[in-house]
Amino acid sequence: MGLVAGFGTMVGNAAGPVMTIYLISRGLRKKEFIGTCAWFFFIVNLSKLPIMCGLGMLTTDTVGFGLIVACLAPVGSIMGIWLLRIIPQRPFDVLALSLAGIAAIRLIIA
Repeated sequence: MGLVAGFGTMVGNAAGPVMTIYLISRGLRKKEFIGTCAWFFFIVNLSKLPIMCGLGMLTTDTVGFGLIVACLAPVGSIMGIWLLRIIPQRPFDVLALSLAGIAAIRLIIA
């Protein structure tokens, strides 16, 4: 599954549904799920940087935009921590799998 997710994220940033289905099927609790996804995609995206640089996909414009958007990361983190605390495990799993299914269908149709 890691290979499929890695390939999916490299060719189309499409590994989210694969990882979601895999991690929930492994019985990860919501905090472990979020942490595992964060580390996995951090490492995968970091490893993609040399390839993206070689392909000319990183420019001063894209890096500048990324730095601006990164300023919103603390707000998203705080909101995510708050939401993770209030949503029970079962609805979290159902929501995550539902959104993964919608994303997968959208990737197939588009």
